[in-house]
This record gives sequence, structure tokens and C-alpha cells, in this order.
Amino acid sequence: MNLDETGVSHLLRMEEVIPAMERALADFSSGKVVQPMRVMVPVAEHQGFLGLMPTYYEAALGSRSQPPQINTMKVKVLGERENNACTRAFTSSYV
Repeated sequence: MNLDETGVSHLLRMEEVIPAMERALADFSSGKVVQPMRVMVPVAEHQGFLGLMPTYYEAALGSRSQPPQINTMKVKVLGERENNACTRAFTSSYV
């Protein structure tokens, strides 16, 4: 599934996102989330980069009833800043 900003805004409501983010940030601060440094791969030929951001979340979204998750966010930016093509992808799987 590929979503642009409008598609995301139709699926997520701020009154639901804010409490989920509070739980996620609290879990991160308490060490329940393993999030290594981002991996940035330069793609000089196309004036861009590929960013990889993995995480391991023991209690997914604060729920003790869900199994642990492995998540990866991938961001690809290619081209001049004014005309760059940016693609974001998020994958999640249960352990």
C-alpha cells in the first residue's frame, strides 16, 4: 500500500495518534524499543540517498497482548531538491 499525505490523513485521526505516540515514546524512553542508528546509503549518481530505520518493539504499541514486532522504515530520495522523488515505505512483522 502506498499512501500520500492525504491518504494518511484519511486513515489516522489525531485524537488516536497522540495517545499512541505517547505510549510509543514512553516505551522507547524506558528501553522497550531497540532502535539502532539509521543507515544512510548515498546514491551519488542520482543525487540522493536511501535511509533505513529498523526497530524491534517488545510490546507493540503498548499492548501486552500483542507479540513483539520488527519494523523497518525505508526512505528513498533521488534527484535535485526542487524536483526530488521521495518514496517512503514502512514494513512491520510480528516475531
